[in-house]
Amino acid sequence: MPSSYAYHREVDNTYLVRDRDRQRRRDLLRVVLWVLPMAAAVLGYIWLQVRVLDSAYEIGRLEQELTAAGRQHDRLSLEVARRTGLPLVESRARAELGMTSPRADATIFWPELTSAPPSAPLSRPAPAEPEAILEGAPPVLPEPLPAADVAGTPSGTPSFASEARR
Repeated sequence: MPSSYAYHREVDNTYLVRDRDRQRRRDLLRVVLWVLPMAAAVLGYIWLQVRVLDSAYEIGRLEQELTAAGRQHDRLSLEVARRTGLPLVESRARAELGMTSPRADATIFWPELTSAPPSAPLSRPAPAEPEAILEGAPPVLPEPLPAADVAGTPSGTPSFASEARR
């Protein structure tokens, strides 16, 4: 409907271009260049604090593991000492393997070895004749070799001489 006071015309805005405000762009760039490094510093500080906190938790966990491993080491060392003590080894050798102490007349003590000072060199006496050592002793037959167990180790040894070392 035509109006009596206005003339109607088609508007063609395809060639209209808004001028860029260079001052506004410089101000925005200035603000970004000031805010961006500060934001990066704050984020870096936060990241660093998180890493420190994670490391502290990790150190605490590792210290607990170290304490537990130390306790287990102490417990196992005590168990090894208990199981390898001479009285226990000797009693098990006598009971399970049938070992016996050497006879008193078959044990030879060398006084030079027990009474020599540590700095003096040890001298060996001339070996005695075997007949003189075993004079009056009953004849000893060699014992049969023990059968090897599944692991390939002998199941026993012929005698136990822990009492000979006094």
